[in-house]
Amino acid sequence: MKKALRGSSFLFYFLTIIVFFILGGLFSKYMGVGKNQGLAGGAIVLGNALMYAIGALIIAIILAGRLKQNHRL
Repeated sequence: MKKALRGSSFLFYFLTIIVFFILGGLFSKYMGVGKNQGLAGGAIVLGNALMYAIGALIIAIILAGRLKQNHRL
């Protein structure tokens, strides 16, 4: 659990959330999830992007605890 709470791990979590939020929104747009839904379409795409980001964050937390970190420069 110590590896999951290091500064580099928090940066990894932050970047994971940003990248997968954007990818989730783009994938939802590509699939046409919110098409013909009116104002609810934006909320549906936003919800899907959040679900992608949270799912990726859970996987990132698990990976940060299991992967070996190399601190050589």
